[in-house]
Amino acid sequence: MGNSERPLDTTGYSLERARQILQEAGLKIATVTRVGPAPNDTQDSREMVIRQIAREAGSVELVVSRAWAVAKRAETAGEQ
Repeated sequence: MGNSERPLDTTGYSLERARQILQEAGLKIATVTRVGPAPNDTQDSREMVIRQIAREAGSVELVVSRAWAVAKRAETAGEQ
């Protein structure tokens, strides 16, 4: 590959942050494919990019997982 620049990769980022990064780089999101469990009704649910696939020039497909959840304070504080 030589000194060529590494392709932009948003794998591991939240979907919201990946959208920002790609937009700033001038790339379009062709599709977002969601995998994993159905979303629940909590606001603590997140979507994380688990795969990025190059599509036609200037666009990508993102595969996101809905299984990423943030622990609530009560779950991390422990009850004593």
